[in-house]
Amino acid sequence: MHGGVGLFDPPVIRYLVALLKGLQDPADGVSLFHLLSHPMWGIPLEDLIELNRRAKAEQLPLRRLLERFDGKGADPLSAEAAEGLVRFRSELKRLERSVRSGMPALIRAITEQSAFRMLFLLEPEPGGEDPLAALGRFLRFTHQILETMPEARQLDAFLWIVESAIQSGVDPSETGTPPDPNRVQLMTVHQAKGLEFDWVFLLGMEQGRFPARNRPEGIPFPLELMKESLPKGDSRLQEERRLAYVACTRARRGLWLMTQDRAYHRPSPFVKEIQAGAQKHVRSLPSDGSGAEGAAAPVPATAGGLALEREVLQILREIRHLPETDEAGHQERLRRIERLTAELRAASVPPPAAVPAALKAEARYSFSQLDSYRDCPLKFKYRYLYQIPVRPTPAMNFGTDLHVCLEAFYRQVINGRIPTLAEMEETFRRSFQPGRYGAPGQEQSYQQAGLEMLRAYYRSHDGRFEAPLMLEQPFLLPVGETRIKGFVDRIDPVEGGGVEIVDYKSGRPKEKASAEEQLQLRIYALAAREVLGLDPKRISFYYLKNNRKLSFEPTDAELEETRAWVLQTVAQIRSGDFTPAPSPFKCRFCDFRNLCPASQA
Repeated sequence: MHGGVGLFDPPVIRYLVALLKGLQDPADGVSLFHLLSHPMWGIPLEDLIELNRRAKAEQLPLRRLLERFDGKGADPLSAEAAEGLVRFRSELKRLERSVRSGMPALIRAITEQSAFRMLFLLEPEPGGEDPLAALGRFLRFTHQILETMPEARQLDAFLWIVESAIQSGVDPSETGTPPDPNRVQLMTVHQAKGLEFDWVFLLGMEQGRFPARNRPEGIPFPLELMKESLPKGDSRLQEERRLAYVACTRARRGLWLMTQDRAYHRPSPFVKEIQAGAQKHVRSLPSDGSGAEGAAAPVPATAGGLALEREVLQILREIRHLPETDEAGHQERLRRIERLTAELRAASVPPPAAVPAALKAEARYSFSQLDSYRDCPLKFKYRYLYQIPVRPTPAMNFGTDLHVCLEAFYRQVINGRIPTLAEMEETFRRSFQPGRYGAPGQEQSYQQAGLEMLRAYYRSHDGRFEAPLMLEQPFLLPVGETRIKGFVDRIDPVEGGGVEIVDYKSGRPKEKASAEEQLQLRIYALAAREVLGLDPKRISFYYLKNNRKLSFEPTDAELEETRAWVLQTVAQIRSGDFTPAPSPFKCRFCDFRNLCPASQA
């Protein structure tokens, strides 16, 4: 064990991972901001924010904006920023030349030849791990991966392994240590021999990976010198099948085979063999994970906090079994709880540095911004105050394309013409731009899913398409001293008077929505009433996956509660309180998990 510090937890390793990501994907604005914000470059925060603002205004990736920077003083950035940016760009270009040579050469260049090597020579933070020790653990992990998975010599494949480990909560540095039942153990199949686990997940069960492609031996052994006769058939495949058998039989309660079936990626033949013999016991998950029926893998606790909480619970259990007359025992355990409480407070992450006053004067907020603050104030700070560029996910792009298609369709309905289904499909295909939905196979899946949703939508409304009152209606709602900005997808007239506010959803349908989940629609209802002069009788989520609406009738009391929530949230933002609100689940899928010092990913 390593004192509760995982392989990817030390700040220096987070920075190293950000550097690898920035080299692999120049459009990764989060990683680039992480790199530039390190004190070694001496770039003031105000200048970094100005760079992000400029990149957003010009719709350029931050990396491309740096390419245009000449550092000759004509730029309005400070002299310190100009010097730091020139040095940073020079180092990054030097390392980019090493990417083509593979991971071993790239790691050597980073740790031995570049200015980034200074990261590992800094004094450790109080109570923190020595940067050189953290680097040593990371290099051992890298060596193990490159030895067992030759394809990981390419940077993109190596980062895929790192991201998989981070998102699954796995700490690869703890393989070979006594197993902790509350943590996931990551190991090769060879390392698993002789061990057993309740649940086993086999990754990479695809042709070309398991079994691996047949590679010729580096130094082939002359057959005429071999005393024993070779086994008949494909001995390599037989050996890999035996290895698969070893892996599958490590499971006591359940076995998960992780594979994919799309262009250039086909399931391993071993999967088909297992399915043929155990069809009744095999469960498949949808490729997008939307039907994740199985429980998520356990995630590791962060640097000792969970261990302290467990100790508190253990003391409480002890108190329950103490005799009422044992005053000394009660007092001793209460003192232990006080001590642990102090340790928990000391272990908490201190609030980040205050934001410059000029950044707090935002006069307008969207619901997305307020919702982001509710989810995690530090995430709000990174995205909306520091304006770190974040690329939309494939699911977000997919939802946008569906919205664009439905808006174009209903514009024509308003003008008195109902387009055909073929025209609706063609509109969607035109808005569907390649390169925004992940891998090619995933792109095809999104397009097919979108077409199926639109066909089902058209058929369910065919013959009764009604013209909306408003489409993509913008609003600016006064709430106290601030303004809430936004767009309403659709506003329909209601029979008998009033309107219905409709918000399209392309994600998983819900049977009910909590008050918090209705906040967005309630803000729209306030805007309809106070800005557009309408009477919102009904607010609805329209789920395109099953063509069903989830509707509510907003009351005056609910709308006033929503107004109070907006006022309170805006007041918290303007107070400068950006204390992080981490949790293992949220952090694993946060864009800023590698940058955030409080991340539990």
